[in-house]
Amino acid sequence: MEDQPLIALEVEELLNKAGFSEAITCISCADAKQWLETHTPYFAILETRLPDGPSDEISQILASRNVPIIVHSADVADIDQVAALTEASRFWINKPCQPDLFLQAVRDCTEARP
Repeated sequence: MEDQPLIALEVEELLNKAGFSEAITCISCADAKQWLETHTPYFAILETRLPDGPSDEISQILASRNVPIIVHSADVADIDQVAALTEASRFWINKPCQPDLFLQAVRDCTEARP
């Protein structure tokens, strides 16, 4: 989930480097919720806030399906939101970040997949 086109393209390029051939970008919580009605991703990369609100509900849906989550955000969220998202995700990367750090989080996330 990413609403900034340049960041979404960079993330897709990094995922291609990591060996993933398909990346779906949702630009809003509504888009993500609709996509999740018929799909479950291998793992997810979430921005904490999108134009239509926080991504808390999406992270809960993903966590209920045991989908590993990487939170990739510049948002300085309150401590309760950080705790809830971190508990669901275990991976939090601040924006901006070094590509190597991002790729390491992807490797860690996919290795932790149940």
